[in-house]
Amino acid sequence: MAGSNALFATLALLALLAPPVRFALLVALAPPVRLALLVALVDSVPLVGSVRSVKSSAAATGLDPSSGLRLAVDRAVSFVPPFLYGSPMDEPAQSTDSVLYDKSGHVVTITYNRPEALNAINADVRRSLNNAFAEFRDDEDAWVGVVTGAGRAFCAGADLRDGSGSMGEFPGSFWEKPTLNSFESGWEIYKPVIAAVNGHCLGYGLTLVTWCDFVLASDRATFGYPEVTIGVPAMVGAMRLPGRLAWADAMELLLIGEAIDAQRALEIGLVWRVVPHERLMEEAYTLASRLLRGAPLAQRATKEMAQRAGHLATIDALRFAETMRLAVAGSADAREGATAAVERRSPVWRGA
Repeated sequence: MAGSNALFATLALLALLAPPVRFALLVALAPPVRLALLVALVDSVPLVGSVRSVKSSAAATGLDPSSGLRLAVDRAVSFVPPFLYGSPMDEPAQSTDSVLYDKSGHVVTITYNRPEALNAINADVRRSLNNAFAEFRDDEDAWVGVVTGAGRAFCAGADLRDGSGSMGEFPGSFWEKPTLNSFESGWEIYKPVIAAVNGHCLGYGLTLVTWCDFVLASDRATFGYPEVTIGVPAMVGAMRLPGRLAWADAMELLLIGEAIDAQRALEIGLVWRVVPHERLMEEAYTLASRLLRGAPLAQRATKEMAQRAGHLATIDALRFAETMRLAVAGSADAREGATAAVERRSPVWRGA
C-alpha cells in the first residue's frame, strides 16, 4: 500500500512539472520505474486517474492489479520512444540518431535508423535524411553512396502516428513551396547510389529506391505503395514507376496497393538483383568497389546526361552532351586516365 501511495504521489508531482523537466526526470530513472510512470503519460486522462483506472479495471475483471498495470505498460511502450523505457532485457542503449552517416574511404553509407518504427519517416527522419544526402552530395571526397535500413525494414513509408513534417518543412504558401524537397523527390545528385533493401520497402522508402541507380534486395525484402489503401495517391511514385516498369506492373503497385516480394520485384524490373539476406551488405560494398574503378567526374557527367536526355530534344541533348564532355575532358582525372593507359597501369583518381 505504501508503494502504491508513493507511486501516486510521484505521478501527481510529474503532472505539475513542465514537460522538459518531466522528460529529464524520466530519462534519469531506472527502466522498471520509468515503465510504471510512463503508463500515465500515454493515457488521455489525468496522470493519477490513469493509473487508478487501470488498477480499478483490473480488479473489476478479476485480474491482479499488477497485471492490469502490466497491460497498460505493454500498451504504453508502443507509443513512447524506446530509449525512454529501456529494453526488456536491459540491453545497451542504441544510437538515438534517426539516420546514420558513415564514410569509409570514398564510400558513404546512409542508414535509416528507427528500427522500432520500421524506419518510418517523421519530421526528425526527414530532416536527418535530407542532411545526410546533402552532406554526401557536397563532399567532393564522397564518390559512391549506399542507403539501407536498420532492423527488419528498409523504410515503411510515412509514420502514420507521427507524420507531421514527414514531407519536409518549408516556409511560404502552398505555391511557394519547393517540389524537389529530398533525394527521393529528385534532388540533383549525380554520384552513383546503391539501394541495399534489407526488408519492408513501402511508400517513401520505395520512392527513394526508384531514384537509386542500383537496387539490391535481400530475399526477405518486400515492396509496395500502400497509399491508395488509406485514401491518398502516391504522386511521385506515379511520376516515376511508368518510366521504369511496364505500364500494368506500375499500375498494379500504384492502384492496388498490395506489396510484392523480392522475386516478383526482380521479375518486373523494380529490383536489379536479389541476394541472400546475410550477404546483402557484402554485395552492396562489392558493387561500390567496382564503381570506384571509374573516374568520379566522368561517372557524374554520364549519369546526368542519362537522366536529362529523355527530357531534351535530340539537338539540345547533343549540345548538352558535348558541353559536358568538354568540361570533363579538361579535368586532372581525364589527363590521369590517358597517362595511365599509355603507361599500362591502373589510374589513380582524384575526383578533380
